Amino acid sequence: MIDVVVMLSGVVGVALLAEAVWAMRRSVQEGGDTTAVVAKGVSIALAASLCGALGLAAVLFFAVPH
Repeated sequence: MIDVVVMLSGVVGVALLAEAVWAMRRSVQEGGDTTAVVAKGVSIALAASLCGALGLAAVLFFAVPH
């Protein structure tokens, strides 16, 4: 069960980080509003970090005997 939680949080986190990088690169190529895209990329990257942190917290919660 712990392996599934870690794998899911890792996959979702990596997917969110890839989305952030793709959105930022696309904005530079299209010449759009870079401030808004950077804000979007940062918020997506923070969501990815939060997902990873929650996955690790869940692992620690389930791994520690109660």
